[in-house]
Amino acid sequence: MLEYLIKANVLGMVLFFIPAFYIFIRITAPIEKELTERKLYLACGAGAVFGTIAEALTTIGSVRDYSKNTEYMALIFIAPLITMSLLYLSVNFKTFREDNYAGYYAAGVGLFYGASKEFWNLWVLETNEGKLNIGDNMVDLLMGVAFVILLGGCGLWMGETCRNEKNKLRMFGRLTLVCMFMNFLLVTAIEKPSIIVDFVAIFTIGVVGMALLESGRKKLLKTKR
Repeated sequence: MLEYLIKANVLGMVLFFIPAFYIFIRITAPIEKELTERKLYLACGAGAVFGTIAEALTTIGSVRDYSKNTEYMALIFIAPLITMSLLYLSVNFKTFREDNYAGYYAAGVGLFYGASKEFWNLWVLETNEGKLNIGDNMVDLLMGVAFVILLGGCGLWMGETCRNEKNKLRMFGRLTLVCMFMNFLLVTAIEKPSIIVDFVAIFTIGVVGMALLESGRKKLLKTKR
């Protein structure tokens, strides 16, 4: 029973989606009565669907795989482009973009986008690698949680930018560069099997993600609707 519970796909379902849901509730709490319930469900669903599509494209294209010629360059440069492009498409739907509270819905899209993407990433990893020990599982899970937070922050900023219809490409480019740097940290952790490197990468990604969410949340509260 214990062996089954520590499997990456089971823990991933719990440790990715529950924090995503909790953070989403905290962000939307101040204006909960102003939001449309249907759009809240749509935000969560759209994020989960597009996150699955993004991870499927990454897996099919072998973007995460090591190559003798390019090493992990595809993971650093191509994966963020796929991730940010699908995230942008998911928050740019008319039903979110034209709403005064687009940033709030987009935060939900980003959080569930990240939760779904990281869940399938863990499932593929466990399938390819076979049985993973508890230590490897926890490092991968914590890294996944950090990316969930990061993508939630990226979604929030993208959604609010799409609502304003200003500087959308600039915001897309900035967030893509941030994602590229975070993937560089991920690759560093992969290439240097050290618990210190792993947790420095996890901590950095998590802090950047929380900074994006918190700064975006404060901006949303100050924005007149």
